[in-house]
Amino acid sequence: MTHHLADSNLLKRCGEELAEHFRHLSPTKILTAEVSGILAALPTGMELGIPVLIARKEVPKTMQGPYFHDSLHSRTKGHNKTDLFILTEYIGSQDRLLIIDDVLARGETAAALIRVADLAGAEVVGVGVLVEKTFEAGRDRIRAGVPVHALCTIMGVCGGRILIEEDDR
Repeated sequence: MTHHLADSNLLKRCGEELAEHFRHLSPTKILTAEVSGILAALPTGMELGIPVLIARKEVPKTMQGPYFHDSLHSRTKGHNKTDLFILTEYIGSQDRLLIIDDVLARGETAAALIRVADLAGAEVVGVGVLVEKTFEAGRDRIRAGVPVHALCTIMGVCGGRILIEEDDR
């Protein structure tokens, strides 16, 4: 998968794996941030049969009504701040949210999504990602007790080679 080309069969399989890992937690919605998280969130939501709630990075004219908001530092966007917005009508204390994203690196996006869930009174039941870069310690920014699962774990880079944790399954 690249920034311009997505393998739909691979994403379907990833969604199945993430759904199976978190199904026992009975999430009611998936929460993700636009844009990159959507590719992982949609197949997971389809597999679980639950809606996918997408935090917008700006408030379009069509987004009427009150919203929950939080900000984070965006290293990939190249500027200091990225905002996340969710209309209050779509998230509340009855929700059990599963956060799904493409990459967990420094944990900025996951932490901001958890803060938005807190504002709404919703419960975060887990965080699932396609890839985790453990050498960037993003898991440390996620609230203790919230289970995190990555389909692929990158341990670091050495001599120009990506070091991937081996799965013993």
